[in-house]
Amino acid sequence: MSDRPSITTIFFDIGGVLVEFNERGGMDEIVRLTGLAPEWLGSRMAGENLYALERGEITLRDYHAAAFKDAGADPPITYDRFEQFWTGLLMDPTPVADLLPALRKQARVWFLSNSNQVHIDYLGENYPFMALADGVISSHEVGHRKPDKEIFRLALQRADVPAEQTLFIDDKPENVAAARELGIRAHHYTGLPGLVGFLGEHGLKVPPPAEL
Repeated sequence: MSDRPSITTIFFDIGGVLVEFNERGGMDEIVRLTGLAPEWLGSRMAGENLYALERGEITLRDYHAAAFKDAGADPPITYDRFEQFWTGLLMDPTPVADLLPALRKQARVWFLSNSNQVHIDYLGENYPFMALADGVISSHEVGHRKPDKEIFRLALQRADVPAEQTLFIDDKPENVAAARELGIRAHHYTGLPGLVGFLGEHGLKVPPPAEL
């Protein structure tokens, strides 16, 4: 018999775990739409501008203005078209989403995501699995983003659960490492078989991948 505490709560990342996120293709698309150099765009759409959006310090409209403020007198893409592009980064649910109904019978399921208001609203309106969450913690609502440990502390507080009774699944190694430093049992998601094995190691049963 294992003397480890049983798992009562699972935190899932959204983009890259529950939903395919078209990051590379999205950059190619915005280059096509604007005619701007990839290096120029990347320096303005990544880094601190993006982090400020994900911490809720600026809106997507602010982010759009900041990203293209040096591109000429007028932005090469309107805000409305940019918002369409932005929501288009979210693609199909992954097979992980199909595990949620079975897992909810065994533990509480929370979503913990670096996100923004536009994406969270779009997910809620277009992805039925979002209704399966016992709670959603988005970086833009709490002012911290992974791998900042404070967002994990807030997640544990809101879910009212000790770290040792939680699992965390994320596709970014740095986020997994930060969660582990707080005593959360975390898994770097790279595919469904590895995740199913990880869940099984912690006493959680899901249908075999072939049956999903």
